[in-house]
Amino acid sequence: MYTLLKYCGDRSIRRAAWEIGIRHHSTQIVKRWALRNIAEHRLCNTMAGSPQTVRDFVNELVDRIRPVFLDRLQSWSIYAASNELLTSDLQLYDLFYMCHREGEDHYKLDSLDLMNYFPFWPTFENTIEVVSFLLNLSFHEVTDSGLERCHPSVRIWSVAERARYYVDPFDRPSKRNGAWQVILGGVSFFTLLLVDHLAQLFILAENKPRNLDKIVYCLGKANEPDESGNSMLHHTQLQAMLFAFGRSIQYLLSRSPYRDISIPVLGRFATASDAADLFQSLSSPHRVTGESLAKTADATSLALSRSMLWETYRTLFWTDFDLRICEMEHRREKFWLDLYSEMHKEYFPFKKDRNDYQPCNFTPIFGNWRLMGMYYRKLWAEMLALDVHDTFFRESDEGRTGERLKQMMLNFGDGEAQGVLYNKFQGRDPSIGAICNVIFYDPPAPSEVQEFSTASR
Repeated sequence: MYTLLKYCGDRSIRRAAWEIGIRHHSTQIVKRWALRNIAEHRLCNTMAGSPQTVRDFVNELVDRIRPVFLDRLQSWSIYAASNELLTSDLQLYDLFYMCHREGEDHYKLDSLDLMNYFPFWPTFENTIEVVSFLLNLSFHEVTDSGLERCHPSVRIWSVAERARYYVDPFDRPSKRNGAWQVILGGVSFFTLLLVDHLAQLFILAENKPRNLDKIVYCLGKANEPDESGNSMLHHTQLQAMLFAFGRSIQYLLSRSPYRDISIPVLGRFATASDAADLFQSLSSPHRVTGESLAKTADATSLALSRSMLWETYRTLFWTDFDLRICEMEHRREKFWLDLYSEMHKEYFPFKKDRNDYQPCNFTPIFGNWRLMGMYYRKLWAEMLALDVHDTFFRESDEGRTGERLKQMMLNFGDGEAQGVLYNKFQGRDPSIGAICNVIFYDPPAPSEVQEFSTASR
């Protein structure tokens, strides 16, 4: 299609190809696979399986979250008037800021002071300790065994005596800009040369005598250490680190014989909310006072959970918007802007600006098939994370549950349908019970934190 549009000199042919491609291409695919609509095609190869599953998921979340959102909107307005001296009504563009600020204020959280509890390497080592316990993995540091490194700050671990984990976490002037990256190296290769200023990896020699399966590179963007050698993590950086570490574990545990299906490709959206109650386990004593985070760990996790509501509700709106477009049998049923205007009234108590054309989202029509339903994927990832967390909590046998998770899901990578693997692990389909839990979306007041803490333990 794109080649034809690029090189065809006949305008009428280009126009016909363009219209046919947009209007009929997806429809023909749907007919070929005997599906009912485009939405079903988009979801047939995902864990959801069908648009109806997503529709039920969205409807239940809307019923649960909308009352909380409307109630929380009043709290945001009060905070904005008293703390930010805002004299006019809140608008959508205010909520990203007010939501997290009000959440921190509600539980008296100082996010900058919180960084003093999370120096990078101790936090990373605590994360290794937690995951080693949950998944029965052995990490042995081999940094000083003569292996090549691109920088003195790099550390290397041997994982289960079968793989190497190469961690280069800190930002440097000579390091390529970008987000955290996790890269799977060649199977049965080990010796490497990393050209620092380009952040390129070169595998130099086979290492079959060492009996190694793989090497996983984790290239980070943590703050460069200060004069004292400390690199403190903001909670957003902590989330990025946890996500990168999780991807690393997937690569390290996957036994797929093919690199392209080592792990599910679509890891674009994930959340660290399932680790919210691990703050105390991951933290270190305060850098200045030496105090433990134990006294404020619950309030910290609740504040961050509270500050997530707007992002989740906004994503829920876009999920519903995308799904309604996909559910149309004919694209001419309703213009996208008319649909947006109707849904805006359902979701938000704000008057839509007449020039607000921002919601135009052609993802279901023009997007890469790998990114279809990206808003739904974010919510689905949060739901799965909390569902797995709830399973660990209910079974109260972390070692046994973790081993089942490793054997039933992580070892298979993307070699089998994720829905099938999840069903093997849980013995059921995914449940939205945990994500609809009242404590996650509407955490208790500060006076109730102590009671909540006692109950959760």
